[in-house]
Amino acid sequence: MQLLKRLQTPSLPLRIALVLAAALLWFLPDICRVAHPCEDYRFTVLGQFVWFALPAFWARFVQFWVMLAAAVWVEALCNRRRVMNARSAMPFVCLLLVAACSGLAQFFTASTVAFLLFVYAISQLLAMYGTKRECVSEAFKLGLAVVCASAFDRAYIWMVPLLLVGMVVFSTLSVRTLCTFAAGLLMPVLLLAESFALADAWPMFKQAATIDWFADFARLSLPAWSELGLIGTVAVMLVVAIGDYVSSNTIYNLNVRLNYIFVCLALVLTALLAVFTGWRGALLLPPMLCAALATAFYFTANGGKFANGAFTAFAVCCVACRIVELFGL
Repeated sequence: MQLLKRLQTPSLPLRIALVLAAALLWFLPDICRVAHPCEDYRFTVLGQFVWFALPAFWARFVQFWVMLAAAVWVEALCNRRRVMNARSAMPFVCLLLVAACSGLAQFFTASTVAFLLFVYAISQLLAMYGTKRECVSEAFKLGLAVVCASAFDRAYIWMVPLLLVGMVVFSTLSVRTLCTFAAGLLMPVLLLAESFALADAWPMFKQAATIDWFADFARLSLPAWSELGLIGTVAVMLVVAIGDYVSSNTIYNLNVRLNYIFVCLALVLTALLAVFTGWRGALLLPPMLCAALATAFYFTANGGKFANGAFTAFAVCCVACRIVELFGL
């Protein structure tokens, strides 16, 4: 049986084997006794309050299980909302592979929680399409999720334009949904302000609220060569996937086409955000998710020899980039 057909509907032993292989790649630096980038990772909210700090190994350990759960969640979301043209485990496989081979986003911080809230926002956005009513509750949840995510990582406030673009793509943007979305954005802020005021800590809230939201855009930096190699590998695969979609998009129904358009727009916007915020590791998770979905779309729709060879080359190159990273390049 061809590789892609087995991965699209993997058996339980194959899923376990995939998780073990991902764990091996994930903890490869620890196995090879490579020094961690930092000794500990702080869980900071509102840009200034440190709740706790995890040693590097435990931050990596917790992040692995969180990303594993996120991959399972994304697979279930794609199948439930018909993001792909068929039920498939490829979103789980692609997201887990890319996450395991990227060394910049493998430590648990508050930004990981922000990413999970971002995934929740995307799930609510996908739920808005195809309904015969105004999606007021979903719009409120969108605003609530994104502002709560920005409390854990302020850069996620820049996901607001992406969600508005998604509402336009799915034809759910109206005056009522826009007002409800704005209400979802403002309600947590008002509740937080009231809490600080009642605790006689208004200066602390004022300090948190006046953080320079543009500060991260002043620090542009480039990733390591190993990360550039991984990005190049994913980019080549995306070109193949988009080319295949453009040549055969007429065979997909409207729901699948709109989903694919939104994923591509989200990939561009989140990648730009990651670049202009100084290439912070945690902010690679949203474009990593979008790239995995776009790639999974191609591998779900194609099962021929070329697609099988492309997936094999894709996996080999990702693993090679992970190994190269061990040499500190």
